[in-house]
Amino acid sequence: MEQDAATSRRTGRHNSVSLFPFGRSDQSSVNPVVLPLNDEKSRIKVALDKLSYLKAGWDGLEALPISKGVLTNVSRFLAISDNQDWHDWIIEPNVNGTVILRSISRMAGISIGNETFSYYKKEGKNITGRDGVNYSANAVLSVMRILNCRKSAREFCDDGYTRRTAEYCQEQICSFLNI
Repeated sequence: MEQDAATSRRTGRHNSVSLFPFGRSDQSSVNPVVLPLNDEKSRIKVALDKLSYLKAGWDGLEALPISKGVLTNVSRFLAISDNQDWHDWIIEPNVNGTVILRSISRMAGISIGNETFSYYKKEGKNITGRDGVNYSANAVLSVMRILNCRKSAREFCDDGYTRRTAEYCQEQICSFLNI
C-alpha cells in the first residue's frame, strides 16, 4: 500500500491527490501534503482554506490578504457547483485581495471579488471577456460551465450536431460571453 501511495504521488494518478499550494497540480512544491481526496471540489476547498490564512504582504511586497467577502463568495459558488465543474481549474490569490480561478487547458480565468467578478477566455492572440459583472454564485457557475464547454462551431459539428445547431450554440455562447 505504501508503494501505491508513492507511485500515486510520483505519477499523479489518484487514489490520493498531492495537494500543492492553492490547488496547483504541477508538482512544484518541495513537500506536498498527500490527503485522500476523491473529488475536485475537495481539492479546491483545501486550497481555499489555505488562502484564508494569507496575511498582508504574503507575496513579500504589499499584497492584501484575501478578504472575508471574497472567501464567502467563493464558498457560496463552490457549494452550488458540481464536482466536474472544477476539473482542471486551480485557485490562486491575487495581490488585490481577490482570488483567480484559472484553467490552463482552456486558457480561461475567473476573478472573484467582494461584489463583482470578471472572466476571460484566450483564443490565439484574442482575449475576450467581461469585467465588473455583479457577483452571484449562479452567474459565476454559469460562466464557468460555459468556459468548460466552450467549443467552436466546427467542434460542435464534429461531435454530431448539425451545422445550424452548431452555429446557434456558438452564437449563444459568444452572446453570453459578450464577444
